[in-house]
Amino acid sequence: VIFDKDGTIIDNTLMFGEWTKKMIYKLSELFDNLLVESNDYPSIWKYLGYDHMLNSFSFDSVIAKGTNDDIRNAICDYIVNIRKIIPCKDINERKSLIETIRNAWVEIEVTKDTIKECVNTRALFEFLKMKNIKIAICTSDDRKPTEKTLRLLNIATSVNKKKPYINNFTSNMIQPVNRKMPFLIDKLVCGNDGISSKPSPEPILSICKSLNIPPSQTLMIGDTISDIHAGINAK
Repeated sequence: VIFDKDGTIIDNTLMFGEWTKKMIYKLSELFDNLLVESNDYPSIWKYLGYDHMLNSFSFDSVIAKGTNDDIRNAICDYIVNIRKIIPCKDINERKSLIETIRNAWVEIEVTKDTIKECVNTRALFEFLKMKNIKIAICTSDDRKPTEKTLRLLNIATSVNKKKPYINNFTSNMIQPVNRKMPFLIDKLVCGNDGISSKPSPEPILSICKSLNIPPSQTLMIGDTISDIHAGINAK
């Protein structure tokens, strides 16, 4: 079973809602009239698929489904093509604008206060392991904040010889489970791992290949259209 992270394992509005507001308000200091609304064009909030009043994301929001590069490109497109705040005559000027956005980028704040589980992740993972089902996480988020998030959920993504972990649950276990030990998942793929992101089938197929599991015996669980299409594209 392959899980998406944001909106599937954790509540994405709690972590990414406030982050989106901080990001847009900071960019509005660099780009005049970025927050000005009109019937002639969508607001920056609507363009990114985020309702800043209700703190909710649309199913096709680039923030919910895309990588950081996807979000930066969407903001660049809005500034250049939708609002025409800054003209870009060639690729070099666009690269310069992207770099300006990158330099103003606000890092995601990953703390216990910004993480809210959608389910009892540990109980779910233990149940799957008892059924001898391998577990992977496939997210469009960057690896650094993803690993930090999972550590706070006491989920390990790789073997650490200095810190014991557990993932060998069986249906007939007699020994009590020490849940202070991290639960080790089988595979993690992130948006900046150097392979195409969802809805491309590549991250799913790479997980299947790594774990020696046929795609036809794999379930993709997510909350966005990209997750659905990635599963369909991977067959």
